[in-house]
Amino acid sequence: MKIAPFILILLLLFSGCSADQPLTILIHPALDADLLPTPTEGLQILEAEVDQPADLTFIVEELIQRADAPLPKLTIEREYLIPLGEPFQLRADISLDELREREMREDALELVPLSQWTLPGRGMRIDELSPADAAYPLVRHRYLVPRFGLELNEDQRAELDQWLSRLEENLAQNRSDRPPELYWIAGVGDMMLQRGIEDRLLTGRSGLEAVFSDLQAALRSYDLLAGNLEGAVTRGGTRFPKSYNFRFKPEVLPRLKEVGFDYLTLANNHCYDYGREGFIDTLTHLKQAGIPTSGAGLTPEEAAAPAIIKLGNTEIRLLGLGAFPPERNGFNGAREAQVRDDRPGILWYGDSSLEAIRAYADRPGIDIVMVHGGHEWRRSTAADQRRIYRSLVDAGVEIVFGAHPHVLQGMEHYQSGLIYYSLGNFLFNGMQEMAYAEETLIAELGIIEGKILYRSETPVQLNGPVIARARGSRIIEEFLNLSKDIPRD
Repeated sequence: MKIAPFILILLLLFSGCSADQPLTILIHPALDADLLPTPTEGLQILEAEVDQPADLTFIVEELIQRADAPLPKLTIEREYLIPLGEPFQLRADISLDELREREMREDALELVPLSQWTLPGRGMRIDELSPADAAYPLVRHRYLVPRFGLELNEDQRAELDQWLSRLEENLAQNRSDRPPELYWIAGVGDMMLQRGIEDRLLTGRSGLEAVFSDLQAALRSYDLLAGNLEGAVTRGGTRFPKSYNFRFKPEVLPRLKEVGFDYLTLANNHCYDYGREGFIDTLTHLKQAGIPTSGAGLTPEEAAAPAIIKLGNTEIRLLGLGAFPPERNGFNGAREAQVRDDRPGILWYGDSSLEAIRAYADRPGIDIVMVHGGHEWRRSTAADQRRIYRSLVDAGVEIVFGAHPHVLQGMEHYQSGLIYYSLGNFLFNGMQEMAYAEETLIAELGIIEGKILYRSETPVQLNGPVIARARGSRIIEEFLNLSKDIPRD
């Protein structure tokens, strides 16, 4: 009769759990305390730093798999891994097989988590897949693996299993398992619609094909397509005394919108080709056509306000900016076309425009400046041009699209931004006799979760009034060589 109580005491000691002692759960530091289910009276939550045995503990493990694969239970984090490519190479994609083969070689690519992605950096798609695709192969899952005490009975395990089920539900509700959206921003260079281009555009249903040929599908596919319109959209105005004056019919604007243009800058040396009246008419016709512009306005405040376009949850802010040197014919943009309190015009580079950019560039989103500057017909960048464009990035701009030289210049990853010094001509008949003036490209930037993840270029060949996708890789190779040669001063 005296042996039974003694045995009962031993059993309680070795079980580690008395009838009054709650079950203990030791929380791992990787687990957000706000996601913990409320414990019942029979459960006690211990802080991660507590150094004592617990009835339920966790370890963290990692698994890399396809985005659409079943998630491990108790997944606390999904992280897309992006191969970091070389900035000046032709390839924008890599196969999964090659990526794995290179893991053991000196040329292995670094895999950067999307949450940690920053510029400068050029991501590579994997077998043409991005995190927006369900079959994306490199998704790292960090998940909790529960470890139970050895002496738990069935009822105690059941109570802890119920708590774990509630934890799994909380983690699933807090975690977004939907793939992120991929948006493509594209920029092109100078667009002058006279010399036969306008007539082709306005020839009914075939007009777009007569100008844009096999590029139509690509242009329509971009989520945001921006270009530089060199000339006045007006039926009136007075010709400004200068070497070249360009004027277009208002009917061309709906055709440009139809082919995919979402934004046009007017901040260039042809905005005042038909004076104040032509400039104001251009603003009016763009608004009527539903094509945003910026860096041009009736007042300095209006000109300094960026155009805002939303791509999903990401706000894209675009601003046009003049920075071109005086022309040989005497036309001086800073003097003749800059917006003032008493004159409509374009925003000009300087302290006030940089201050205006800083005022909004620190907000979440992506800032783009389409700047008209540099020196005509030069394929190399000038020191003053580099200083101006880099100062825009220093002010908070992520993307600079340059124009005015009429030929391609290189691009660079500078600080936290990308600078395309000159995108050359895009629509500009009459350049047949000028070296390199009919070779251009479309700059394409892939945006995921507000980050500039991908960069690619589509080569384009001008042939008088017609543009088409260029064959081969020569234009892109020359563009990348120009990029490598940009001084890093």
